[in-house]
Amino acid sequence: MSLGLPSHIGPVAVSSAIAHAAHWMGLVLITAGAIVTLVNGITSPSGTLSMLAALAALAALAALVALVPMGVLLVLLAHRRTVTLSIAYLAVGATSTFVYTWVYLLHGPAHPSTDLLVVSLPKIALVLVGGAGVGAAVGVLWTTLGFLLGELAVLSAGLVAGVAYVPDVISLCAYLFVVAVLLFSAFTRRTARIEQPTLHRAMREEQDDEVRHELEIRAAAQVHDALLDDHELLLDSMSSWISRNAVEFDLVVSAKSWSELIRSTAFPTDLVLMDVQLAEPISIESRVRTCCAAGSTVVVLSALDLAEPRARAVEAGAAAYLVKTAPMTEVMATARRVMGLDAATAPSLEERPRAIPIDPERRPRLSVAEAEVLTLYSRGLSTAQIAETMNVKFETAKTYLRRIREKYGRAGRASSRRADLIRRAAEDGYLD
Repeated sequence: MSLGLPSHIGPVAVSSAIAHAAHWMGLVLITAGAIVTLVNGITSPSGTLSMLAALAALAALAALVALVPMGVLLVLLAHRRTVTLSIAYLAVGATSTFVYTWVYLLHGPAHPSTDLLVVSLPKIALVLVGGAGVGAAVGVLWTTLGFLLGELAVLSAGLVAGVAYVPDVISLCAYLFVVAVLLFSAFTRRTARIEQPTLHRAMREEQDDEVRHELEIRAAAQVHDALLDDHELLLDSMSSWISRNAVEFDLVVSAKSWSELIRSTAFPTDLVLMDVQLAEPISIESRVRTCCAAGSTVVVLSALDLAEPRARAVEAGAAAYLVKTAPMTEVMATARRVMGLDAATAPSLEERPRAIPIDPERRPRLSVAEAEVLTLYSRGLSTAQIAETMNVKFETAKTYLRRIREKYGRAGRASSRRADLIRRAAEDGYLD
């Protein structure tokens, strides 16, 4: 039970959680023992008050008083786990259990042995001592000590009261259950310590891969662009598409309002893709002229292809006017055209070139799984996403990717960067 915590924190947290649960459960048992004793002591067998009942009430009060210091120490131990408090609780608890059991056996209902539920309550509370320190071995040691002291206290009380000592099954089962919990916790913590370094390394490598991919995209970007649209769903969709598929465009601003765009520290950008109609009372002419005056090229997007707003946008200086029903490939093709980019040298993932003839000897032989990894990786998926898509482990997907790079490296074809592998995939026909 690591609770998902780092290996240097997990053992302390789990040990503390188990100890706190045991302490408060022990307090519940002590309280239950006191209640049962009072209920049995204040009423005579016939249900009427008598001299015998009065003596029984006094005995019940004595048993209750004996449990009070045990409960107080358990509360203190629950708030602060120290060796001193643990030892004090066991010593006082054993004494309290002895007095409690002796009074109950002497003045309570006649019983032939000590195998009683009411007697087992403080014994179980001693088993739940929890102790101080971290680790299963320490916990089992404190638990065993509490169990033995509890049995010794009941044995002594039985001898003094003249009642036969019989070990009760309830206390034994409670002891075995606590030991099983501690051992299971130790086993799962050991498993977590073995697996956590691998998980942390995988997470770190995945983050490195994402950062590397982002840097490659920014390095390849030739145009810094901005999106302006008050429809948040459409804005997010376009932003995601551009980031993944148009590597020559670096999307630096995604604005839901005109004021958000012009107040951005990244404005003016090289290109602005803006919606023709916004909720703000600012005309399309004013927005287009402002962007153009700042040095941006503007492409206007509209839900409807109407002549009047098209003419207004173009006359104000917009480089192009497109409807939103057009596919993103067409939108970005227009953006490349107005920005003077050569689509052949900077293709998006949807516009990759067809396979280029390559000497068969320089084309590495990839397995079916490696070919699938190369295709998915070239489409912008991360290593973790590839593993999820192929239903394989993260380490397996990473191994496939390493083998692909090694095979292309042996063939004398660059493959260290994502952009290199995308070109190799296009050259060898994996993106057709």
